[in-house]
Order: sequence, then C-alpha cells, then structure tokens
Amino acid sequence: MEKKWVLVRQWVGLITCLALMITYSFFLLNQNNLRAEKWNTPKDSMFLAAMDYPEQTNGGDHRPMPVGKQVVPYDFHDDLNRTIKTLAIGSDRELMIGTEDWYSHPKAPSPLTTFEYGKVIRPASPIYLSLGDAVIRSNNFNRSQLSAVVYMSYSDFAVIDGERYYRVGADQWMTEEDLIPEQYSIFSGVVIEKTVDFNFGWVLEDRYSIIIDDQTGEEKTGQWFYRYQVLPVYSIQTNSSGNSYEIAPGEWLPDESFSFVSINLIPPANVKNCRWIDVSISQQNLVIYDQCKMVFATLISSGKHPGWTAPGLYSIGRKEEYITLTDLNPADPDSYYLQDVPWVMFYAGSWAIHSAYWHDNFGFPYSHGCITLSPADARFVYSWVKWGDVLRIIG
Repeated sequence: MEKKWVLVRQWVGLITCLALMITYSFFLLNQNNLRAEKWNTPKDSMFLAAMDYPEQTNGGDHRPMPVGKQVVPYDFHDDLNRTIKTLAIGSDRELMIGTEDWYSHPKAPSPLTTFEYGKVIRPASPIYLSLGDAVIRSNNFNRSQLSAVVYMSYSDFAVIDGERYYRVGADQWMTEEDLIPEQYSIFSGVVIEKTVDFNFGWVLEDRYSIIIDDQTGEEKTGQWFYRYQVLPVYSIQTNSSGNSYEIAPGEWLPDESFSFVSINLIPPANVKNCRWIDVSISQQNLVIYDQCKMVFATLISSGKHPGWTAPGLYSIGRKEEYITLTDLNPADPDSYYLQDVPWVMFYAGSWAIHSAYWHDNFGFPYSHGCITLSPADARFVYSWVKWGDVLRIIG
C-alpha cells in the first residue's frame, strides 16, 4: 500500500509540473502578443520595433556616473550592428550593411586612461599633504583651484573606517567630502572597415521615429531609437524647418535628433598626401580620411556660445598625451581647471582637439571652443594624426 501511495504522489507531482509549464508558456505568448500590439508591428519583426534594451545606467540623461557604481553599462555596439543589418533587409537597394560588418570600434586598453577623475564639489577644497592629514582633517593642506568647475585626476584611493580618500598627487589626498569620482563616456565612433556607398549617422536622443502616411500626410509614431545608435540614411528631405532623414524605409528623424555624416572625398586644396580631418560644426561630427578614403567617423562637442569653434583650414601642431587645461579667472562663471586631460592635439594657439572626461554630450556644442571627443575616440585620433595633418572645420 505504501508503494502505491508513493507512485500516486510521483504522478501528481509530474502532472503539476506539466501544468505549470503549460501555464507559463501561455503567459509568455500573451506577453509577446501584448508587446506586438503595443508597437503595432508583426510579432516576427518585433526585434526592429521593440528591442529589449536594459535601462540607461545613469537615468537616461547621459551624464557621467560615479566610479565604482556596480552597474552594467548599456552596450549599444552589439545591438547597433544587429539593428543596422535588420533595417537593410528588404530595402530596394542592396546595401553593404545588410550582409557585412562594415565598421568596428576603436580598440583600446583597459583601463583606457592612466588616471581616474573626480569633480571637486566646492572651490578651494583642502588637498592634504599626506593620507594621515586627510584622515584627521589637519591644517596641513593646500587648496584646490578657485575656478567655477574643477576636475582632479587621481591615481589611487584608500578606504579607512568606511571613508574614501583619493590620491591626487605624489602624496596629496582629498576626502570623499570634497571629491566625487565620475566615469567618463563609454561612447566611441566607428572605424570604417570597408568602403561604404551609403550615408549614415547617429541618433542624438532617445525618441520615436516619425512615419508619414502616404495617403493623408498624417504623422504617426514609428520605432523607438536610442541615443548613439548608428543608422543608415536612405534619403533626405528638406523643408522650412530643416532636414529630415529617412533612417528606415518610410521612417524619419528630424535634424535636431540626428547627426548626418556627409562624406566628402575631395581633399582641401592644400592637401597633397590624401590624408586630412573634416569637422562639421552643424552636424557635430568628425571624419578622418586616409588615402582619400573615409577611415573613421565620430561625434564631437564643439564650442558653445560665446566660445564658438571657428571654421577654417588648420594644421595639427603640438601633441600632448596629458595636459592640464585651465581658465583660472574666479570671477568668470565659466572658468575651469581640468587636470590631466588625455590626448590633446593643438591646431591654432590654445585651440585643440582633445578628450573630454567630464561630459557625455557628444553630438551637441558643449566646449569653450575646442573640439572635444570621448576618451576612446581621442586616443584613436591621437594615435593616427601626424604633425602637419590638415584639419578642415566646416560651419
């Protein structure tokens, strides 16, 4: 009798498990149906319209995040390759992006920079002359700069009694009360692996595309696109409000939401070696040409009012792997002290192309006049550029 009840319990358990599996399968199917209806697209093409991206790791505002925060950054690189290939399927024109990988991203070591960086919370914060002085908050300290914005580099940190202390010099230290670590942008541009015969660009903000009804002219909501996605451009329409870019068949993004790469294979008049750099102020991007072919493209941040970046023809002069950039006028609300800025390439006086570890606003004007790049991009350009290379800045 006991064996009989054991068999009964086993059968009951098996039937229960099967019922739970069937119920869960119906639940997943229902979820897919709901999502497909929400995006107004067939379930078999739902990848295009509603990819499962993780949440933005910094609240979607693209500002730097504190160093050490345990999050998984949104890896747009892998998803973008898949998105572009999917978009090309079924188009009237056979594009390389439908069948091949036409770009990669700059290869970089980890960690990328020699230093980590932090923002000084208030001007003239104490910089202690030893770790012991920092721990006891002694009077043995110097002070940070009085500029409105101050960033310091640090090479190490110590944790004592749960509090962090940052080494900002040979043996100088700041407390976590005065220095907030910030993570630089993980964005990087594209290294062109094969000759492309199509236009492309970057999405500049998280948003839906626009679908225009052929019959009524009514605007409808299209797909959701993420900032920094690389997308092909099928066509361009110009109207009184500016350009619109067809980034998928029948779907458009307006000028303010897209950075269009204008491929110009005609070198400046003074270029004899078929290598130069083009910068577009209006589109906020940079393109490198070598052997009269596009080899690299990325987003920039040029100067904002009143420090606009001046168009013109320039040549690359002095290069500095690390340099501190300063404007130390304490009365100027835009004054700054930026310690150990990596990969700086001067082209006219104090104007330079350089990395920016303090922001992630690429695709929009943000600097005091220089052309700023993400650290990964700046490292790539720095390693490519030679003294005397021509820089053409177009308005």
